[in-house]
Amino acid sequence: MSTMRIVFAKHFVLPSVKAHPLQVLRTAAALVERGNECLVLPAVRPRSSAASLARDLLGRELPEGLHVLDCPAKEMRASARRHRHRLLRQLLSFRRNLVFYSRNQTETVELLKWRRRLLRSHPIVHEYHNLDHCLPERLSDGLSNEAAFQKGRAAWEESDEVVAISSTLCDELASCFGGSRSVFVIPSGVDLRAFSNVPSPVHGNGAVVLTYCGGLYAYKGVDSLFDALAELPDLYHLRVIGGSRPEDLERLKARAAEDPRLAGRVDFRGQVAPVEVPQHIAGSHFLVLPASRDPRSQRYTSPVKLFEYLATGIPILAAPAPSYLSIVTPGYDAIVAEDIDGASLARAALAAVEATGTLEQVGVRARRRAEDFTWEKRAERVEAVCRNSLSHRGRRGYDP
Repeated sequence: MSTMRIVFAKHFVLPSVKAHPLQVLRTAAALVERGNECLVLPAVRPRSSAASLARDLLGRELPEGLHVLDCPAKEMRASARRHRHRLLRQLLSFRRNLVFYSRNQTETVELLKWRRRLLRSHPIVHEYHNLDHCLPERLSDGLSNEAAFQKGRAAWEESDEVVAISSTLCDELASCFGGSRSVFVIPSGVDLRAFSNVPSPVHGNGAVVLTYCGGLYAYKGVDSLFDALAELPDLYHLRVIGGSRPEDLERLKARAAEDPRLAGRVDFRGQVAPVEVPQHIAGSHFLVLPASRDPRSQRYTSPVKLFEYLATGIPILAAPAPSYLSIVTPGYDAIVAEDIDGASLARAALAAVEATGTLEQVGVRARRRAEDFTWEKRAERVEAVCRNSLSHRGRRGYDP
């Protein structure tokens, strides 16, 4: 089978504590280990090494064939221009088996425009992570909302293949943009080796620790965890790992300090490196997945932390968001609350603790479920989509 070069057309900054650079690099590394070549173009500060920063994020050496090229710049606008120039140089190439893989609809639309003008036929695959025009911040701005819709539709209609990060988003794409095109559902992944040996304590021995690891944005529903803790007996404690935006962390710290029901019961660990996450969730009785009413939380997400949670075998306590329920089964490999509010999460936690035998089986099934979502399996699915896009090249009539 011929080697592909896959160019990840995602502009991101290193170093980073966000999830998407890790997802891009993990996917690219796994694709290279399947015999492909991958190019990633992160922005870095002047005199920084993108390859070195990528190694730090992955926690290991980069495999041969994963090319992480610097896009140095002192500010983001200049870095974005350099990134576009690098993409354009790749698009001008007459190299065979070259595929562009994009997860940003602005970058996808630009690539599609350049391809038409330059009479190139390199396939472009677009991976949707949300519907930009449906996000709350877009709905308040009519012009911005319309522009986002047009970009989303252009990516839908003109990309050679389309990927959705979750089955719930897949359904919404078809409903929004219409047509009968095929959509590949490819969720995020997990490194089983990093998370399969995380120790968990025995229930019934002292405090019960509920741990959340991830972004502290309001749309993630993190506030519901504080509501739940306030409803639970004092032996329940909450551990919070995250805080890429200091203002989010400070807001939650202030809330914990102001509510006497939470005094001494919240352990804020702050933002930690991805390779350090396993040691910080060790000792947890539950790993919690909250949600809000925001569509990003309900339907669009495929959080890396969900798959990391599964791999640990520590019972998951989740809000009933459709995006979560597309992966886990209530009572089988996760404990799922009746609703997303704190009171519902508290009731679910109390009921679960009463059934310790069931909890152990839930954890075993969760670890087994995680085996379906390794980075290697995600790479296998991405590779199949890219090869499928190459088979369509001649249809555009100007195969170089």
